[in-house]
Amino acid sequence: MKHYDVIIAGYGPTGATLANLLVARGLQVAVFDKLPDLYPLPRAIGIDHEGLRIMQEVGVADELQDVIAPYRPSEYRGVDGQPILRLDAAPAPHRLGWAPNYVFNQPALERALRNRLSKQGAAHIFLEAEVTDNGQDSDSVWVDVKLKGEAHVTRFSGAYLIACDGGASPIRKRLGIELEDLGFDEAWLVIDAIVNDEKLAQLPDTQVQYCEPDRPCTFVVGPGNHRRWEVMLLPGEQNSGDYPEEVLWPLLSRWLKPGEGRLWRHAAYRFHGLVARQWRKGRILLAGDAAHMTPPFMAQGMVQGMRDALNLAWKLEWVLKGGGSDALLDSYEQERHPHVVATTRAAMELGRIICERDADKARRRDADLRAKQGGVVKTTIRQNMIPGLTSGLIDATAPGAGALFPQPHVTVHEPGDPRSGWLDQFVQGRACLLSVGVVSEAESDRLHGLAQRINATLVCIGAENNGASARSGICVTEEGAVMAPWLESLNCRYVISRPDHYVYGAAPDLAALENLVNRYVRGLDG
Repeated sequence: MKHYDVIIAGYGPTGATLANLLVARGLQVAVFDKLPDLYPLPRAIGIDHEGLRIMQEVGVADELQDVIAPYRPSEYRGVDGQPILRLDAAPAPHRLGWAPNYVFNQPALERALRNRLSKQGAAHIFLEAEVTDNGQDSDSVWVDVKLKGEAHVTRFSGAYLIACDGGASPIRKRLGIELEDLGFDEAWLVIDAIVNDEKLAQLPDTQVQYCEPDRPCTFVVGPGNHRRWEVMLLPGEQNSGDYPEEVLWPLLSRWLKPGEGRLWRHAAYRFHGLVARQWRKGRILLAGDAAHMTPPFMAQGMVQGMRDALNLAWKLEWVLKGGGSDALLDSYEQERHPHVVATTRAAMELGRIICERDADKARRRDADLRAKQGGVVKTTIRQNMIPGLTSGLIDATAPGAGALFPQPHVTVHEPGDPRSGWLDQFVQGRACLLSVGVVSEAESDRLHGLAQRINATLVCIGAENNGASARSGICVTEEGAVMAPWLESLNCRYVISRPDHYVYGAAPDLAALENLVNRYVRGLDG
């Protein structure tokens, strides 16, 4: 029986991201997927700065630049066709390095992830391979797999099994885990088209939510000539299967006519808010759509799975390579479940604005939204609608706990060899203990010892390369005002960031930092 550190069922964006993150951490990974290749058509169209930061860690962010584009502001238009709500991204400087939101080409992103993984010797990829059964004992998991061309199943074993096998997850069903319905269920048709060059200028230049009770719909500006329409299906209309072009073109006639572009892809969906009631059973854990499904109104569906992947990757490494307690994996659900629920509920609230079909209620909605904004439609920052961590492995008593760790562009000061890049490039997938300001030699030694205790990269920012800082960690200068002003706003000088870029906590002085490190060590031990 072939044995691996981690078995992943499902090779979509979540499975491919997780596999890349695990092999980069030195783990042996097997991935099984029943399809012969990736799904060739777009499904997700939005990715945010967390997603791009994770792609940066995987090592594919640079090659995605030709298949991503800035996410345009979203304008919600009411019954009278005038704005009732506007969403946009926060302006630069960007706290995570990347712009807050992008549109992208999903097949190109998945291809980049797969190409990257194919070059890693620790990755073992099995396509046209269906996991037909699974089980576990106290020491390992197993899967029975129907491999391509083989009449009988083959059994593989591993330390852990991660189910990334989609919303209909057979593994979740075999485990008897139910989905909690958060109370959103709407039928929509998604239509993607490649629009002719000369027609593009006649279409909206931003994202538009047509909150019209007769037929709510959404227009999305994708990369290049890609445009997407999401159209609410009305009672009695076909809500599954294939749609002939003579049905699709009339739905687009307000914007696009035959000959002005070509239809690329269409699919009917039920937009759900669903979350698994349990994310872990022993050595088997759920991730991505197997654990949660989010309506598309905040473009967070795929990114939710990427967050799952990074949260799991560093914890699996800690347990399998660092000798940490298996109990650390319980924090995965403790952290991700409330985060997913909060993000999904935010998406559902936007969806309820769009999906109102009663004309009188729609007019009251418009009036209420405008009144709440003082009669003038103001811009809401999209990322402010997404929470940080509120539970799990954070010190809720410490400033900054659960927030995303900023990623400034920095210059590393090394004698004769200054280097520049994003902070994460120098932290290299580990925890980070960061200090701001000049440190003494004694302080430097204490910081070095504390960083070692939590297997963290020590970064001294703005320390001007005095000898003490250079001896004990990476001495950097921040390019732009991101990290230092953020810590100053917390009245803190030190901060601990976990390997998934969430802040464990910040501290104003060394004594508080030592207490923070002690609590973090206990948390890592489960």
